[in-house]
Amino acid sequence: MLSIRKFHQKDKESVTALIQSLQDHVAMLDPLRLNKYGSAFLAADYVDYLIDRTARENGIMFVAKEEGKVIGCIGGVVLTVPADLETYETRDGRIMDLVVSPEYQRKQIGKKLMLAMEKHFKDRQCDFVRVECLGYNNDAHAFYEKC
Repeated sequence: MLSIRKFHQKDKESVTALIQSLQDHVAMLDPLRLNKYGSAFLAADYVDYLIDRTARENGIMFVAKEEGKVIGCIGGVVLTVPADLETYETRDGRIMDLVVSPEYQRKQIGKKLMLAMEKHFKDRQCDFVRVECLGYNNDAHAFYEKC
């Protein structure tokens, strides 16, 4: 049975593997070949960065588990975007990363992770949810448009 819960330190190894698979996928799509992949991408260091940043910026990480196995994760932070000459200050939720193991994709797991993150952002009075997605990642664009 699927469960969505907050990230625990014991999830780090599984989340690192998921982040590595995401980075390898993005690197494969990159027509400019600017994204690191394989051992050139330091996935464990990146996960440490996510953990640190979510702790510092009112964020959170969630994992999706099924039958004791971590099959997906999402990380996000809350940012205050200052006012400028054209816009008012906003409080934004920012999705940093979302990944679901390929064999579990298209089973609503990503959507359930997004709903958990959106609740976190709503509880913190965010005005917007922002997602950054590389232009050539068409599957991710389609996913986020449905959410």
